[in-house]
Amino acid sequence: MFEYYYSCVVDSHPKFYYQAWMLINSLIRKADVKASQIFVNHTNEVEKFFLDEVKKIGCKTVQIDRFGDGKYCNKIAQLDNRILNSSKCIFLLDTDMIVLDKINKTYIPDSICGKIVDLPNPEINILKDIFNRAGFKTYPNICAVDCEADETFHNNLNGGLYVIPGNLAKVLCEKWKKWALWLLKNIKILETVGRQQHIDQISFSLATHEMKSRIINLPRKYNYPVHLSIKKTGYPKILHYHWNISKVGLIFNKSDHDEDFESAINDANQIISDSFNNKIFWSFRYKQFPELGSGVGSRGQNLKYKWELLKKINIESSPSVLDIGCGDLEVIKPFKLNNYIGVDISPYAINEAKKRKPEFQFILLTDNNFKDVPCSHTVLCLEVLIHQKNLNDYKKTINFIVGKTLKRLIVSGYTLRKDHHATNHMLSFHENIIDSLKNTNKFSHISVIGSHSDVEVVLAEI
Repeated sequence: MFEYYYSCVVDSHPKFYYQAWMLINSLIRKADVKASQIFVNHTNEVEKFFLDEVKKIGCKTVQIDRFGDGKYCNKIAQLDNRILNSSKCIFLLDTDMIVLDKINKTYIPDSICGKIVDLPNPEINILKDIFNRAGFKTYPNICAVDCEADETFHNNLNGGLYVIPGNLAKVLCEKWKKWALWLLKNIKILETVGRQQHIDQISFSLATHEMKSRIINLPRKYNYPVHLSIKKTGYPKILHYHWNISKVGLIFNKSDHDEDFESAINDANQIISDSFNNKIFWSFRYKQFPELGSGVGSRGQNLKYKWELLKKINIESSPSVLDIGCGDLEVIKPFKLNNYIGVDISPYAINEAKKRKPEFQFILLTDNNFKDVPCSHTVLCLEVLIHQKNLNDYKKTINFIVGKTLKRLIVSGYTLRKDHHATNHMLSFHENIIDSLKNTNKFSHISVIGSHSDVEVVLAEI
């Protein structure tokens, strides 16, 4: 048993998988937290591939039932966990947080800690009306919201981080559920002002007021709102970035800020880079930004170039084609292929590919089904090797694609190390692809047949 536990809730969308993965790794790398101290609570629709990745690094996963409306109130279900309730302190975190320092010192015995809301959500007159209707004779203390001059209740906390002593968790869970259900029955109070998404936050305020809990308001650095257009200063301990994520999965901040805050953004992105996970990232990318497909290599002039290259090698004459890293199928779209099999690590890429080309066969590649992928006369593997983050994964992929080749392999990769390979979190150079293929001793002929962007396209024939 640990004194401190860290907990989040993940719902069934790859954006939450990606966020949770970044949160988990930031806790481990920056907050001196062991993976076994982290509980990843998930609804039953969350996909196995994500849970497998989380378990690999030692986190605990717990399936929870959706609570209340099943949409805005699922956070409450975390506190049903008896292990959490028997601990010294529980840190409940939203997935869209990056932790940059230890946060266990925010624990204060018999006190619930959190940062006041960024903005008056909802306005204080609405809060007072809710408390009146709930039957309270008094209001919580009034204070200013964090990022404006408006007022709110001092226990109207931003839900990004709640610090809860274990001895208060069971009662808080009961009261929190009670008031969430009450708010759902009286949802028109919030719907008329468009604040129904704050049910769990407001019910938390109602619950702690009924409990007469001691509330400690944490400073902004423990829950810093990246998404708001305010002057940002200092080095936060936690970035709450909401949806300030670029299309390549990095955190960005466009508003005015000082060097310390810039340093925090850079450090957060370094965590993302160091913990980059291809399965989780590409599932996020294909689902969240489908227009980007597999990246610059499968769009525009690069795509046209590949089409011409595949025409030159007469891909349509091949008796069978295995496409490893098939992505969104743009590369093979204009061709009539024989016995085509597409393979990818992203379930979203595979699902979309099946819709686009139901006549083809597709396989979702997992850690356990490499042997199930059949060999083919021609193997395509374009822009896969360059995304392997470590040498072991690179060599494993080389052995896989070579082992599945019956006659010829068309593969892209790097022949030289370049400066941007060290600064782009999505790319890695491990060795000259020509040398990699020669070292397998399988091919009688290896040649570069083209290039685009900074990759070489290689034909290897048996």
